[in-house]
Amino acid sequence: PLLESEFLTVAKKWIKPLKDGSLGNVTLRTKMIDGIASMNREIDNDDLKRSEFGKLIMALYTHKKETPELKKKHKALIEQWS
Repeated sequence: PLLESEFLTVAKKWIKPLKDGSLGNVTLRTKMIDGIASMNREIDNDDLKRSEFGKLIMALYTHKKETPELKKKHKALIEQWS
């Protein structure tokens, strides 16, 4: 199982903003978010807390340079996880 092998922690490293605050490749971020959204029923609050992935999604949602399409996806995940 991916979640047991800390998948969200690894995914977080791939999609978090870069050291200078800029966002990484939009295609990679989109594919990762789509994949995680498809696993949504398997993700519980413990997974989100342990990985701090929920915090990252909130940070990306409020990032001024995030694309409108990804902001919608982030918002949908936030609402599902709330």
